[in-house]
Amino acid sequence: MQSHFFSEDLRRLLWHGSALALMAEREGTWLAGLCWILAEGLLRWITFSRTLPPTAVSLVVVGDTRCPADHVVVCVQVKDNSGHERRWYLDANGMSTETTLLCYWQDEEKLIKPFLASYNELLLLDLGIPRDGRMSTRVAECFLEAFGRFELSFLDTGDLFGGEEDGQNEQPA
Repeated sequence: MQSHFFSEDLRRLLWHGSALALMAEREGTWLAGLCWILAEGLLRWITFSRTLPPTAVSLVVVGDTRCPADHVVVCVQVKDNSGHERRWYLDANGMSTETTLLCYWQDEEKLIKPFLASYNELLLLDLGIPRDGRMSTRVAECFLEAFGRFELSFLDTGDLFGGEEDGQNEQPA
């Protein structure tokens, strides 16, 4: 499966497929209020697939000048054949580069100077972002049913990076 198709299929599953019924169980959407639940579901699916070492997959926070944590995403880091580290960010919009992710949050969600930051569980809890381990597991099961095990081929850079190198080697703050 090429990355473009995986990204679209991921969005379709979340907004029109079996995961939509899960979202309806809680107030909010995968992009507004339920992002931590979704991110933990993605993290579980990818980690339990054992395709990548656990250190290659992590939760990352999107913040801005007004709030240090507006959104939670999954970051997948893999070295390509030439040894360059590549990063992909997964959330309800599918798969993005750092630049695409931050542009979305600035342009569509009106964050001011959005940035990526290290995952901080206490901060997310303090801000009242919902977390539900059982629901995250059910979301992970939706991914497993729809896609099977997570595969590296899902990350095929194909048209995703299109020559974009900005921010691919920067570490979240």
